[in-house]
Amino acid sequence: MCYCKAQEIVAGNILEIRAKTCYGISALSPYTVKSFTVYDDGNTGTQECKKDSAYELKSLLLDYFDDNSFDYVISLNTIEHIYNDSDVIREIARVLTPEGKLIISTPNRKMSLTYPPCYVQQYTANEFKYLLGEYFTSIEAYGMFGNDKVIEYYNNKKEIIDSLKRIEVTYNLPGGLFHTFYNIRKHGLLKKYYNLEKNISMKDYYFDKIENNYDNSFELFYIASK
Repeated sequence: MCYCKAQEIVAGNILEIRAKTCYGISALSPYTVKSFTVYDDGNTGTQECKKDSAYELKSLLLDYFDDNSFDYVISLNTIEHIYNDSDVIREIARVLTPEGKLIISTPNRKMSLTYPPCYVQQYTANEFKYLLGEYFTSIEAYGMFGNDKVIEYYNNKKEIIDSLKRIEVTYNLPGGLFHTFYNIRKHGLLKKYYNLEKNISMKDYYFDKIENNYDNSFELFYIASK
């Protein structure tokens, strides 16, 4: 969904900064995209889009790209996996042209149901804007929202996740046992609400400018200019 939104905006010379998998890059296939991959172990590497191999180096963008190299930088659902998030945003600003823009997304911490946590950090709408504001002067803030079907599924899933959290706190389960129990309950959740889930598509989500309802957005989707 975020890649399709990005496709409506981008042009020119594009850099994508992504996690290990390239799940939505096909949406940008009409354009020439240089990819910079962030690995789960904290290493990084560069590769051309659509190639399977990449070499791993502990480095930021400084070793790969000159100042003012790109018209757009795209980084979708990646920044939450990076410890030194401010350093990465600084480097993105450096490699963008003076008129260039960053298109970046991350889950909204207020709505996130990822549990046990798999991110090194998560952001609220204001926290994310503050992070980008260190190096960008103009920020357009959008959120990804869902219709009634999406909200119903979300609320059912949240009920299960909340019960798991209460069990963890109450019984102080060892990590391995808790993760096993979590996976069993998660499987039961997906089975129970399968009919609802399978009827949810991209058409059930939409983007809107974040104003007073930013806490209700599932994703934060920001466009930042220097």
